[in-house]
Amino acid sequence: MKTRLLFSMFLFLCAMAFSQYESDFQTRAILLRDALIAADFGSPGLGVPNVNSIDDEKHYWPKAIAWFEKNGPNDDTANRWFSLCYTRSPFHFIYVGTVRILALYPTAPSVVTYGKDYITNAFNRNDNYNFVTNEGTENHINMSRTSGYLYCQLAKERYPADFPKADSLKSVLKQWIMDYSKAVYNNGTSEWNSSQYGAYNIVGWLNLYDFATDVDVRKAAKAVLDYYAIEMAMNWSWFALAGAECRSAKGADVDGKQSAEYLGWLWYSPATTAPPQGWSPKEFSQAMHAATSSYRPPAAAIALSQKQNLPAGWHEYSRGSYLFEQHSFSKHFLYYDRCFALGSFISEFGGYTGASYAVVPWRLVVSRGNSTFPYTISGNGRASSSTSARGLSPYTQITQYKNVLILMTKTPSNYQQIYDAVRDSCAIVINGCGSGCNTFDATKPDKWSAKWHRDFKLRFPNGAFEGIANKTPVNYLSVNTSRTNDSYLSIPGVLTNQHSGNVTVVDLDSVWMGVIYFNSSEAFPVGTARKRLTDSASVDSMSGFIVEVVKKSEYSDINTYFTALNGRTRYINRSTGIVRYTTAEGVVIESRYQKTGVFSEPIFDWGWGPKTADPAMFANPTVKFLQPDWSSIANAGRIPYLSINSTPVNLASSADWPTLNGPNVHLDNYLLTMGSGADSIAIDYTGSVPVFYPDIFTESQNVKKQGNSSINIFPNPTTGQLNVTGISGNASYDVIGTTGNVITKGMIKNNVINLAGLPSGVYIIKVAGNGSSTTKLITLKK
Repeated sequence: MKTRLLFSMFLFLCAMAFSQYESDFQTRAILLRDALIAADFGSPGLGVPNVNSIDDEKHYWPKAIAWFEKNGPNDDTANRWFSLCYTRSPFHFIYVGTVRILALYPTAPSVVTYGKDYITNAFNRNDNYNFVTNEGTENHINMSRTSGYLYCQLAKERYPADFPKADSLKSVLKQWIMDYSKAVYNNGTSEWNSSQYGAYNIVGWLNLYDFATDVDVRKAAKAVLDYYAIEMAMNWSWFALAGAECRSAKGADVDGKQSAEYLGWLWYSPATTAPPQGWSPKEFSQAMHAATSSYRPPAAAIALSQKQNLPAGWHEYSRGSYLFEQHSFSKHFLYYDRCFALGSFISEFGGYTGASYAVVPWRLVVSRGNSTFPYTISGNGRASSSTSARGLSPYTQITQYKNVLILMTKTPSNYQQIYDAVRDSCAIVINGCGSGCNTFDATKPDKWSAKWHRDFKLRFPNGAFEGIANKTPVNYLSVNTSRTNDSYLSIPGVLTNQHSGNVTVVDLDSVWMGVIYFNSSEAFPVGTARKRLTDSASVDSMSGFIVEVVKKSEYSDINTYFTALNGRTRYINRSTGIVRYTTAEGVVIESRYQKTGVFSEPIFDWGWGPKTADPAMFANPTVKFLQPDWSSIANAGRIPYLSINSTPVNLASSADWPTLNGPNVHLDNYLLTMGSGADSIAIDYTGSVPVFYPDIFTESQNVKKQGNSSINIFPNPTTGQLNVTGISGNASYDVIGTTGNVITKGMIKNNVINLAGLPSGVYIIKVAGNGSSTTKLITLKK
């Protein structure tokens, strides 16, 4: 009785906490709404949006939603705006906002008058921007196909006789929704941890969760949203995203003014004030979709986002390749400890083409409190002229173990030959107006750009890439011929430091960042502007740094930490590319720069190969997209060697790692578990439809029954003994841990499962018998 009472009190406190979260969320949503109403998008006149470019609605529709939310469906400004664009041809950025307005405000006069026109325009697209087989980046696909499903649903509901293809197209799109959402539970997402496009990837799934009438589609949408919410919670750190990014507009000097950072503020801010980075209208506008959605992140994800309240956490996990052809393609690392978060990734991505420039290989975020934007730090090699730390450097390799990161740059003497080979494989025509209008070289039909254009036109005879008939997304980065082998760290314009020889300690408010240069002994840069720490070496030798981050509470003062850092055992061989470092805990990290191996390039807008448009893109592509073969190029390896206490870590793209793996969160083989106690969740996507524990889609508590099962498992929580009813004869059970591993299994005897030998925690119990089965999330409390 006492245990039940305590648990009931715990549930009550959880309910109270969620009530407070919802109140705070609504406060932030109103702040967002009012800021969006006040935002200036360059309208030529009061209440008249500027619709001179092809995608203005991606900003104006969230603003119209803000007006509708404040004043109701008869708001004059929002209706006037929606009445202006009904003849325009829509595509991904426009689809999602249009669908939310159509579904959320059906009685708005402009929706009543022009709603059918908007749906008709969407159905009429038959090029590469159609909503069934469209192509583009992952966020383009997500926005288009989720919206296409709802266009079909709305067409049948409101105009049943006017859209004869709606049912068949809806069926095709449902299959994509189910396939893609399941693929996420095996691969993760392609545009992982993207500050620039994270919100755009999410908004279409919010629409499905809010408006789809098919419960399986809503389940798939929630599974995807929970995944994104958890990934964001892992990396969102004091208003910025820590760790590596796929597709970012910023490198080291993050300003917090990207779409996902505003969405993170709405979902996870511990305060009810405006974001400390201020408002950037064309970025925070996308969070308006989430502000008007019924979806909320899991309580366990909210807790994970509040790193200042958590013990230190170490996550090692993976992501699939961009089009999901290869599971566990890239390896990721994230470490946080109350006032900082440091993360990085390793992959075979080369760093030679334009797509590579949108990847950030690592980032450190340091807290400055809950009302001040944090410090952000990153670094890279100087293969390109940029020092923003945005982009992959082909000759820089990075390893990380918890709070220590090792950056190694070793540019080979044949680097110009490698760049020339990549440029030749692209064979684009530089038209003198920037990379945005480069076209393919028709005189070289065997090259990447020509093959891309050839197959693209076969798939979409009426298509044009970003509105230009001969344009291709193929591009290459120019080699930096000055200081090509330098490594650098981009840090805030702080002043306090201690420096001697090749060791520097930087004061970053709540932490000290220790830096050990491989070569340099240059003085710490002066001034309060953002600054670079640089290490230089000649080609074929190695430059770089060992970076260590510690909380100030671990050392009495900067001098004490400097002495400790300077005394750490270390070995750096710049010729062979070997680095060994012993941490404060006595852990020996060994990194080796690897010259051998292959590389590939990210394909954000595909390669060549498929000749027909494919409605299964991403989820189960019918034909694989291809790239040039660079395997014969020497000195182009991308995967470093790493060992911890002499035990090698398998970083190869073929090594199978969990999709998520860290304290209280694990995703592998389609089974996600997260949290502890009453906040625990599990999502089982081993079948064709995700199963949630607890199951929010039924009236039952925590139970998912398959078939016509009458099996029941109780009590929950339990002190060690579970009773099982509704079985007869032979019935089996599996006890599964939060990492997805089967801890124990057996046959049920006397209708009892005994958990007495297990430690307190959360377990998934699967029972099968009588031709049916059931699964329950159980809390064991001793």
